[in-house]
Amino acid sequence: RSMATFAGNACLAFGARGGAVIAGRVAVQLEPYLLHPSFQQRFHRRGLMTLYLADTPVRLLKDEQASLRGAAAHFFATV
Repeated sequence: RSMATFAGNACLAFGARGGAVIAGRVAVQLEPYLLHPSFQQRFHRRGLMTLYLADTPVRLLKDEQASLRGAAAHFFATV
């Protein structure tokens, strides 16, 4: 529940209407919970801002090498 609350708050704070991506080894282990309707309800329920997040998706990134690829792309882009 805390992850759903944090992700919803982060989307509001940064105006991320394109959605939230939850990644990492722990997130993969939590997949059944992340796909459960209660996670989606908690993510989208934001009081007066509920309509703002109504169509905002939450995605699960299962690629365990994503962080290494991102770090390598950033490194080579700055060299």
